[in-house]
Amino acid sequence: MSRKEKIKAILDAEPGRSESLLNTLSDSTLDRMIYINKKMIDRQLEEACLELV
Repeated sequence: MSRKEKIKAILDAEPGRSESLLNTLSDSTLDRMIYINKKMIDRQLEEACLELV
């Protein structure tokens, strides 16, 4: 995933983030942010499924 794609993925998940601030972060920090966002979404989906049961 390119740096531009990483920033877009973070902005899609967190629209309130500043693109200019994200541009100052390292690639590894962007990777961690994407990982955390994915885990949060997975958890929300799991909780929603449990509520349906």
